[in-house]
Amino acid sequence: MKTDTTYIAELNYNTLGTDFKLEIVAANLLKYYRMSSNMFIKRIGINDRPFLKDVRNIYTNSYGFEDETLVLETYRESIYDYLPEGLFHPPSLGNYNKNVEGVVNEIRKQRQVEENARNFFQPFEIEIFNTEVAALIKETEFDIADKSDTLVNTLSELWPLLKKVDKETARTFFYILPFLHEVRGNRRWIERFLSAFLRVKVEIGYRPNVIDHKDDEEGFTRLGKTRLGITFIPNGQHMDGERNWQLNIGPLPYNQIDKYVPGHPFRKLLQAIYDYLIPISVKIFENFITVKTEQSFLLNDRGESSHLGYSTFI
Repeated sequence: MKTDTTYIAELNYNTLGTDFKLEIVAANLLKYYRMSSNMFIKRIGINDRPFLKDVRNIYTNSYGFEDETLVLETYRESIYDYLPEGLFHPPSLGNYNKNVEGVVNEIRKQRQVEENARNFFQPFEIEIFNTEVAALIKETEFDIADKSDTLVNTLSELWPLLKKVDKETARTFFYILPFLHEVRGNRRWIERFLSAFLRVKVEIGYRPNVIDHKDDEEGFTRLGKTRLGITFIPNGQHMDGERNWQLNIGPLPYNQIDKYVPGHPFRKLLQAIYDYLIPISVKIFENFITVKTEQSFLLNDRGESSHLGYSTFI
């Protein structure tokens, strides 16, 4: 958050093709600068609004105090403009018998009364404006591009598993979540999604589906229940023509290998993504590729380089 606000008054907040609302400008100033108590909104009416921007001018004024106050002028009606005419002073120039000097003095007097009335309503207008800006700032906190954790903390109530992973992983998941249904079942798009989510290269290849006699737990291949060449093959192991998917993930840094070990919360989240994206008829085989270094196998107390089946093999 920045603290230097001396150059804010010199910035041009609108171009020829833009007309930003005053609330948007104020919300950004409150969000990125420490000036929550040094901002003043001044409504000057809508006489020139049809052909000008919402924000008329931004400048600083001390108002006799030490701290600088940022003043934002806008072409908007104040509470005074909505009140019946003549509520605070009689109709203008009601007496035509006065001379020119008297008319000028009457106009100046009524202008002063009007200015005092506008100043009286300004605290109420500023309070209403602050409520609108606060609601806008709260709304921006639910933007996926916002750096706050409001969105993650709110949606984590729907996916409790995300509370156990780091904030960056949860934020990436929510960013891709609206497009997740388009990825489902598409091998190439699943590759791209997993590469973006895991932040490592992911390639999906095919692997033949092998049927083994040990897979027959129900005993369907027993003699008397099978027909040779149709439901029974003499060799207990064979390929049925189906193709499974093999996921080649990596190269993985050694400090991230523990996330892919069964039992880790990130591993559970990854498995849930597999169940949603990959067809149910396909078996998944994972191949983790680790970064090859001089210390690929090193026994130490930290245990960052020796994960059996991931970075270490017998």
